Amino acid sequence: MEKEKIKEIIEPIVNDHGCDFWGLEISQGKNIPTLRVFIDAINGATIDDCENVSRDLNLELSVDSDFIDDYVLEVSTPGLDRKFFYSYQLNDFVGKTLKIKLKDKINDKKTFKAILKSVENDSLELNIGKEELTIDFGIIDMCKLMPNYKEILREKNGR
Repeated sequence: MEKEKIKEIIEPIVNDHGCDFWGLEISQGKNIPTLRVFIDAINGATIDDCENVSRDLNLELSVDSDFIDDYVLEVSTPGLDRKFFYSYQLNDFVGKTLKIKLKDKINDKKTFKAILKSVENDSLELNIGKEELTIDFGIIDMCKLMPNYKEILREKNGR
């Protein structure tokens, strides 16, 4: 079953639990595939949200005749160092540092860290040191948030 079809099954179930579908990864394990479903919510998804979504997804996937019989299902939040699956997910992270891996090299670089300046449709404006670069989200193989843990701890401790 293709990834987009699996997403069509997953997304309504995630939404029914008051969460947002963040992304889906499918990887082939030694014997069976692993489906990693990432969910989020306005105030953050909880372990209970993950458990409830996992239970309902397992039930739905087990009755879908088009779906494979054996798989490992993992449901979690995207975490602090979240991976971005869609360009619109970056809107709340302008000014933050990203780790980006491109499908092909640009200016002799395939992997780099950059500060996100802006997002417009699928176009990202980035600062890489003193250099500015505008790229289309479609040329990105992987885009991940590089959290500033010192800043996070300061905010948590109210300093």
